[in-house]
Amino acid sequence: MLISTQACQDKALAGILYTVKNVLLIIQLAVPIILIVFATYGLFKMMTDPDDKKSKKKIINMFIAAIVVFLIPAMVNGTMAIIGDNSKFSSCWNNAKKITGNSQYIPIDYNENRQNIVSSDD
Repeated sequence: MLISTQACQDKALAGILYTVKNVLLIIQLAVPIILIVFATYGLFKMMTDPDDKKSKKKIINMFIAAIVVFLIPAMVNGTMAIIGDNSKFSSCWNNAKKITGNSQYIPIDYNENRQNIVSSDD
């Protein structure tokens, strides 16, 4: 069992995972709220027409969908926490942070490279 000493060496993967985690958080919060609002509308609609059996099933399905959508991101985060830093992907997932610029950028002087190539042929 290897435990990595550094959380995530690939900054691009860390940036993508950070974005995915934020999207999952937004989905985890927004979708159940929207589904509950629609279910509430369905309840009001059902109150006006109590004989409609389809609306009862729709409301139950909306609440089940809200629970599932809320729990899936929590299960993914829980699974990654259980795996811990034993794999590269889970290590990057658990420690994904926003990238605030590339401090390792090294500009290349193309003229210097051409001179080295010409001088190496001599």
